Amino acid sequence: MGGMGNKMTKEERKIRRLERMEAREIRDAKRKVFRHAVAFAGWILDKGSTLAFELIYLEYQKYLVILEWEDDHYLDQEKSNLPGFSLYSNLTPQDIYNRLSSTQKQKWDNIEALKAWRQ
Repeated sequence: MGGMGNKMTKEERKIRRLERMEAREIRDAKRKVFRHAVAFAGWILDKGSTLAFELIYLEYQKYLVILEWEDDHYLDQEKSNLPGFSLYSNLTPQDIYNRLSSTQKQKWDNIEALKAWRQ
């Protein structure tokens, strides 16, 4: 990058600024969707729904959609050059479980499908 040495042109600086803005938006979307999945899991477990696994799984899928979009649009080396891009990446059902209260974890473990899913 840059026409002379390490200096970036005005256009290159503009492109980098846009890339950083987009990276922040993706990071924020991942954070928001994952936090919602955790809150939803806690809520649905507290309600004692017989569909807890299916509903929590659907919420987690929303997070995976963002990760898939991210993978489709960015090469690994591009991701590593954008600040904060790896935040909220590669979170698993175990990460949801870890953020639950001890009572909610007990309820999770009492549902065989949820227990198996996080392992």
